[in-house]
Order: sequence, then C-alpha cells, then structure tokens
Amino acid sequence: MPVRINVRPACLEDISAVATILREYMAEAFGRSWEGSTDALKRDGLGGEFHTLVAELSGCIIAFACWRRVYDVHHCAAGAEVTDMFVRPDHRGRALAVRLLAAVAAQAQAAGGCFLKGRSDAKVEALYRRVAVLSPGADCYVGNRAFRVLANLTEASPRTLLRGLPDVSFNYQQ
Repeated sequence: MPVRINVRPACLEDISAVATILREYMAEAFGRSWEGSTDALKRDGLGGEFHTLVAELSGCIIAFACWRRVYDVHHCAAGAEVTDMFVRPDHRGRALAVRLLAAVAAQAQAAGGCFLKGRSDAKVEALYRRVAVLSPGADCYVGNRAFRVLANLTEASPRTLLRGLPDVSFNYQQ
C-alpha cells in the first residue's frame, strides 16, 4: 500500500519545520540564506498576509507552497498567486508540486477565486506549458475551466492527478 502524503494548511505547530524547509529552499533556489523569522511566519504566514500549505509524510514537512489572494482588474476576478513553493529533493517525482498547486486552487476557489497565478521555473516549465498560459515576463495563469479541473484534483492519487491535468486549451473555455 502506498504511503499517504497529507497536503494541508500549515498550523502554528508547523512553523519551526516550515522555517527549516524555507532555509533549504532559499539555499537551493537563490543561493542565499533565509532572512525571515519564525515570529514573522507565525504573524503573517497563517493567513495574515499569506497562506501556507504543507505536504506532510509521517509527521515530517516535506514540501510547502505559499500563496496570497490577488485581484485581476482586467477581468474583474479574484484569484490566488503562488509566491513560493518547494519540494525537498528526496521527495521529488511524486507529483507533490502539482498536488500543492491543486490544493491552492481548491482553497482559492472556496474563497471565490477563479484563477491561479505563478511564476515560471525551469524545473517545472514542462508542467506549466502543459497546463498554464505563460505571459511575457514568466507569469503563468491557470483560469476558467483549467482552474476548476485543477481545483478538483486535490485529493487525487499522483497517477490520477497527472492524467487528469487540464489541457492548456481549457484556460480559454468557460
């Protein structure tokens, strides 16, 4: 039986583990130290300024995604922007980044949002090109039918999740 990875909103008890994984993320992604603090994460990262989702395996945080609500005045629509996301190297290849994105989409949809915005990253560019509309400057958008399909994949198995990803054309379908 496969091991179940739980994706959920971070809670106060997770802050120390989130800070640890943020240090790993900053070192790998930017080659520098994390300059934040656990106090700021407690204040801001549990819904104050942004939301944090974690992926947990056997009580250990193995991935995270941070997102905030945004508004697109061009379409008069609310949505979510994924500001940061990281999966520990020894847990990659399990569709965790996709699960985190689906969970963000589901939370944003529950709050009235209808699109997901993020930045392109060379490590996941193939995924983004498959699902998202890429704009100049490396912004990526998942909206319309693609957003709804993604949001409904939150609890899917990795295989079902990857097979069920919306085609980029779904972004143009209401």
